[in-house]
Amino acid sequence: MNNTQVPQENEINQSLKRSSRAYFIYYIATQAAFDRGIFILFLLSQGFDSAQVGLLQSILFGAAFLCEIPTGLMGDKYGRKKSVFMGLLAYIGYSFGVISFTGFSVFVGFYALYGFAMSLVSGSDRSLIYDTFKQHNKEASFIKLESLSRSVGSIVLGLAIILGGVLQAISWDAVYIAYAGVLVIAMMAISFIPEPKLQVAHHDEDFDLVKNASRHFTVGDGRKQLPLILFMSMISFAFYPYFIFTQSALTDLGMSVENVAWVFAAAQLASAAGYFTAGKLPQKNNLKVAFIICPVLLSLLYLISQMGGMTMIVTVFFVICYIDKIIEPIYVTHLNEGFDSKIRAFSNSFDSFVQTIFISLGFYLYGVLSIHWGFSLTAQVSSVLPIVALFLAWRYLSKRS
Repeated sequence: MNNTQVPQENEINQSLKRSSRAYFIYYIATQAAFDRGIFILFLLSQGFDSAQVGLLQSILFGAAFLCEIPTGLMGDKYGRKKSVFMGLLAYIGYSFGVISFTGFSVFVGFYALYGFAMSLVSGSDRSLIYDTFKQHNKEASFIKLESLSRSVGSIVLGLAIILGGVLQAISWDAVYIAYAGVLVIAMMAISFIPEPKLQVAHHDEDFDLVKNASRHFTVGDGRKQLPLILFMSMISFAFYPYFIFTQSALTDLGMSVENVAWVFAAAQLASAAGYFTAGKLPQKNNLKVAFIICPVLLSLLYLISQMGGMTMIVTVFFVICYIDKIIEPIYVTHLNEGFDSKIRAFSNSFDSFVQTIFISLGFYLYGVLSIHWGFSLTAQVSSVLPIVALFLAWRYLSKRS
């Protein structure tokens, strides 16, 4: 290595450290959602009934669903940083809006704005930082940042859930003003990440961008990634409804609402441990662990998740949270390795789009089956889904090798 290469390498490393620190602060700030554990109570305090609360959630996810791919294309065309900024501003607008206005029709608009904000941020933030690593041929280091950010983010979310209850004792305004405040910190942090030069090569026409994005997943390299995207969709299909419906299952078993809140705050620590583990796995083994071993373990755990007493049920719940989160950083990193940088935001948005479909379907089926079969049997039947995911992963890895 000559003398000019050493300063250049040091400069690159320093630039990556600055960008990594900025992304870490941004991610941690966005996880401090103080209303996460009590937003249902907020909506009920506004005089809305359960049906209206459910409708608002449907509007939120519906807006995110409809806007996911268009906003991904916008991020690729006009810049990922601009897309994230717009999303954070929309989040802040939602925060001030829900404490400034009343009435169901007004809240419909704010929850649609929330879904739009989700779609603007989704994909673009991850694409922005991944291409920063890719620009300097440091993609292998991305998983360390991803796992650390998610690990600490889970702990912050758990603390935010607890702190949200403390702030609510002051007023609901305090909850949402505090949330808006941390989002301002997130905006400041993201401003320190430079837009990668890889993305500067814009498409001349919007039509070219849409055509290239569509071809990627129909006849291009993205088609090979579809089994992997479906793999993660199956894992999410089983996990997220199980995670949420466990709240009511624990209360049905006699646990107090306060203790349920503590269990779910502790579950964030289990998730953090899973994210941390993912970043520490040897690179040569992490795909086998995430795509083969973890689905098998999840399937077995869903089978026994409702056996035994309260201690057993809660312990298995924590272990499922831990194992599920080992998969996520490895999946995200590996998936982005196969994405074209010019359409990376679209590709990540497409991934979120597919997962949103499966998660929404999972919530609906869990709700229906829990009424007819009960939660315990529904959770045990969901053990089939990780096995389906295992088959998809095996097919993907076989073709890849």
